[in-house]
Amino acid sequence: MNTRNKTIFGVFLTSALCAAGDGFLNDLPSGNLEPSGWALEFLQRQESGLTGHPEESGFPFNTGMWTEEMNVRDREFSGSGSDWWPYEQTAYYLTGALRCGYLLNSDALLERVRANVDAVVENPKAGGRLGAANVENDSWPMVVLMRMLFEEYANTQEPELLAAIEGHYNAVYPAGQSISIADLSGFNERTALHVEHLCSLTEITGDESYLNRAEELYAAYMNAKGENHCLTVPGMLAVKAPTGHAVSYLEFLKLPAVLYMHTGDEQYREALKKAYATMERYSAMADGLTTGVEGIRPVSSAAAHETCNATEFAWTAGWALRATDDPIYADRMEKVFYNAGLSSITKDFKAYQYYGSPNLMISTDGTSHWNDHDGWGYMTKGRMTYRAGHDTECCAGNIHRMFTDFLKRAWLQKGRQITAALYVPGTIDLELENGDAFSIKQTTDYPFEHSIRFDFEMEQSEELEFRMRIPGWSQRYTVSLNGKEVLAGIENTSYAKLARTFKNGDYITITFETAPVINDRGQGMAVQYGPLVYSLPIKAKTTLTTDDGGVGKCSEEYPSIQLQPRSTWSYALSANLKPEQIKVIKTPIDGYPWENPPIKLKVPGRYVKNWKLSHHQEIPEFPETLETKNKASLTLQPLGSTLLRITEFPKGDF
Repeated sequence: MNTRNKTIFGVFLTSALCAAGDGFLNDLPSGNLEPSGWALEFLQRQESGLTGHPEESGFPFNTGMWTEEMNVRDREFSGSGSDWWPYEQTAYYLTGALRCGYLLNSDALLERVRANVDAVVENPKAGGRLGAANVENDSWPMVVLMRMLFEEYANTQEPELLAAIEGHYNAVYPAGQSISIADLSGFNERTALHVEHLCSLTEITGDESYLNRAEELYAAYMNAKGENHCLTVPGMLAVKAPTGHAVSYLEFLKLPAVLYMHTGDEQYREALKKAYATMERYSAMADGLTTGVEGIRPVSSAAAHETCNATEFAWTAGWALRATDDPIYADRMEKVFYNAGLSSITKDFKAYQYYGSPNLMISTDGTSHWNDHDGWGYMTKGRMTYRAGHDTECCAGNIHRMFTDFLKRAWLQKGRQITAALYVPGTIDLELENGDAFSIKQTTDYPFEHSIRFDFEMEQSEELEFRMRIPGWSQRYTVSLNGKEVLAGIENTSYAKLARTFKNGDYITITFETAPVINDRGQGMAVQYGPLVYSLPIKAKTTLTTDDGGVGKCSEEYPSIQLQPRSTWSYALSANLKPEQIKVIKTPIDGYPWENPPIKLKVPGRYVKNWKLSHHQEIPEFPETLETKNKASLTLQPLGSTLLRITEFPKGDF
């Protein structure tokens, strides 16, 4: 059993807090998971890359962050932006770095983050309110920073830290006083997102007054916003199309889940279900993520999304998974992370895109012109380039959370019910209500293989219900216990369950069978196999540069990567393509699988003569009428392993 010091956070709740069924599905402290396999290598690359060297992203990550008074005028935009921006952006980083530190048991990362924890907790403002020293309106940055404080408490159980968090919320939202939101301009509406943390305090302390304050805060927000807005429960129930800032939409989408978890009010669950369906129908791209440049907009093959969206999607869908126990949210999480998320970050974790897209034919400092005329300002050049830092710094902070937030919901526990919700190699340490501790080791190369083994390590036998998610893409599954098949079926988007007395040395294997799936997207089409979406990689002329106008966001070790296509990419697939025409090619894993993927697909296609790049259009729309010639055999690889690529193909009548 892993012997690192661990504590369990919020696993058992009082009966008064179990209104939404038989109790919560609880996530676990990051320190309870010891990753292995490709997941460990990913995190090690994250630490040796930008997470361990945030200063390479430039301001504000080259400062003391929350330990000092940061000045927004240090930005490359001659001081444009709100004074709280550096605190929001560095709070993203600190949350991801803290979780990464616990996952890797890295003293260097933990010490860096804890200096910021101490600076905030030991220097409260009037009445016990926590915040940035030189910013008056820091409500939204405090939403972000609180995730770091809650994670630290989950791992340490320090009473002083919990007292500081409670002191903050008792100062900002005193019990028994009415709550109102007077200003919804700009990002001020995100004040309402403190609902998440008020409910977390209810979960930890059992004090239902925090839940009452959360409900009142949300009601005040809905009253100010208007019931028919897409970000309110009535608007979600009325199937209002998503509008506004894409990251804000994803942030607010979690609130019905958080409130449903604590109240059991079915209105919240139904609103959540309808909002996800509406969002996917309106704006989901081939990689599973919604459009967003900065505003959310109707989907097209030439759309893009902000990398922040991939991180926020995982965090919000994770709340929905915990609240509803519906594995469809885990399906959504893994599709977005493995495809949209990983395709936006270089494999050495030294560069990322501000905007990414399933189709990316060119990526240079002169080829991103997404929101020039969309009311968000002319700040888009170079945002599709892979760089250590971009001109608004939110994504530079959020990339550090992407995988660590995903791992946070990989294992869920409710009493003696243990759920493997996301398949990632590693060992989880668990504790029961009687203090008995045990661990489960997960061995797999998922998502590159579809078989997972679980080994139980325990000092004494325990009665448990062990659940394994059956993904929506599974066509058949089998479960073996100690080498003997005990379950099999064709159902999916559900759980396989084994309720028994487990003993030391028991092992379970679950295997999924599947075939390639063709995703008809209207004018275009994409191909998926298991949880991975597949792309045609484009060979590129690569130019590395440190020329960033002198703002300190590129260096020789962390250069800006300019990519120009050097192989033919303009291919179409047949509208009549059948799954049996797609050949699955599997090879043994050799090295890091996101660099050298062990599964590829052979797909028949044709060259398109009239689909070309044009000035200021880095992702050209499909031609209205395809002009095709020359049959081709296309070798596709996982989207998350590519830089330049075609993922959504035009479909032709051939």
